[in-house]
Amino acid sequence: MNTKAFFSDNLTVKAERKLMKKEKISKEKIIAAFLKVSFEKSASGTALSDIAEEVGIKKASLYNYYDNRDAIVCDVMGFCGGVLKSLPLPPVSDVGDFSVSLFRVFDSQRNMEIFSLVDSEKLFNDDAFAAFEDFKIRLIKCLHLELKERSEMFVCALLFLLADYVSAKKMMARNGDDIEFSEKKIRAMIDSFMENS
Repeated sequence: MNTKAFFSDNLTVKAERKLMKKEKISKEKIIAAFLKVSFEKSASGTALSDIAEEVGIKKASLYNYYDNRDAIVCDVMGFCGGVLKSLPLPPVSDVGDFSVSLFRVFDSQRNMEIFSLVDSEKLFNDDAFAAFEDFKIRLIKCLHLELKERSEMFVCALLFLLADYVSAKKMMARNGDDIEFSEKKIRAMIDSFMENS
């Protein structure tokens, strides 16, 4: 390799590094990275080095934004709770249409990552538990006029099915596959519930 080519290549590498440094790193990007990595690995399997790699920074640079991993998890759970509180719920003219629309909301990658994290961590993290329960109560209130005293039981069944659906999507994504959203299966579950309750 001649000297001119060596310096030219090194200048290109240095220029690329400068561009990467100029890209603004924020807590939002760190939260998004945690969500993405935890969707692939699990929350407990997500290390600071994984988050840093996803963001494109060194692990030590995370400490410019957070004191420790627990602080990141706290912000992530707060973010997830905020998203679940602000998700617009579909109108309830028909329980089947409502359920299908709700599943469609969680068909987006971001919402799937959020639901997956909150659902899997609700037994271990108070903020995740609170976010899950708040979302469940919103659904119960939304469906109460239509289902009356059956609304809580229906929502629990619906959330169980949603968790199952998200888990299946997660496993398929890990294998590089995808599953089709099945309105037919959701409606069959709704019909079965309505007949048996």
